[in-house]
Amino acid sequence: MSEVIGIPPMYANLPSCAFYLRAESANGNTRVRDWSTNHVSITNTSVVNSNDVTPKFPPTYLKFAGGANLTVPYSSTGNSNNVLGANNFLASFFVCPTAWNPNGSNGVCMGVGQNINSFGSLLVCTYNTGYRVYMSSNGSSFDICFGTVITSSGSLNEWAHIMIGRSGTSITGYLNGSPVSLASTSASLYNSGLSVTIGTDHYTTPEYMEGGMDEIALWNGASGKVPSADQIWAVAKTRRMIV
Repeated sequence: MSEVIGIPPMYANLPSCAFYLRAESANGNTRVRDWSTNHVSITNTSVVNSNDVTPKFPPTYLKFAGGANLTVPYSSTGNSNNVLGANNFLASFFVCPTAWNPNGSNGVCMGVGQNINSFGSLLVCTYNTGYRVYMSSNGSSFDICFGTVITSSGSLNEWAHIMIGRSGTSITGYLNGSPVSLASTSASLYNSGLSVTIGTDHYTTPEYMEGGMDEIALWNGASGKVPSADQIWAVAKTRRMIV
């Protein structure tokens, strides 16, 4: 299958992603691949593990040890891909936490549009046996979602599939395909102009997550069509990460 920018093989029959990251093996080498920047390889071997023999883990994934982080290699400045605004969007990723509260704080899985005080369009975190969502329209408070819970009964060392989406005024979270209403708003989401982060945030004291992540995708209505959560889950549930 030929590769198309923004359309990784996993989602070949769906609209193109604003960005997409995955760990993969090619020619015997492990790499992180980004389908939004001419699908280039990102050199950051400290967060890639291809040697884990635990059956519940895929052969390649992004591994975070509470101090390593991977930043998507583009900024939103002059690039609408990660400026969510008032557009429909859908974020999707697999995650396997090995600790809920690294360093006694949130473990940020994914951050979009946040500033150095961590306020932004979207932050998805591990905390207190579950997953929480933070969203800001003003850059000075989490006025839309403030630690809003997707689930408080997650499992360590187990892969889960997380989605957060906006359709009109409804913001919904999903754990393994099951929806949870998070908020209702017509507000435009704040964007700092800083890059998307994976496994950490832009906070002056970074809030690192611990565990694995992979197949990280964002669809943004500003730059293309947004698939439904049902469409993404239909693909995601076939992945061997979910046990």
